[in-house]
Amino acid sequence: MTTLPRVETFSLTEVADAALPKHWKHPERWLRERLNRGELVGYRVGRDWRLTREQLDALIAKYTNVSAPVAAPDPIADPTALGLSGRSRRRLLSA
Repeated sequence: MTTLPRVETFSLTEVADAALPKHWKHPERWLRERLNRGELVGYRVGRDWRLTREQLDALIAKYTNVSAPVAAPDPIADPTALGLSGRSRRRLLSA
């Protein structure tokens, strides 16, 4: 008989302690509301929500305000990025 690998899961209290600000009055309720709405991913065991390590990392990534740098569009490759009229775009591309 083979045994399945053990998956580390966290309760809402553990997630709140690990990822949410300490001064919030009801962090478990905040998490539960977002899980019920489908804004966060988790799974239910009976009436309790559980999150895996990957789901906890996704929660932190979703609410992190640091985004990946966005490269400036190349105006020659994408003339619409300049806000040009159709005629000006055609002239730029034909040059």
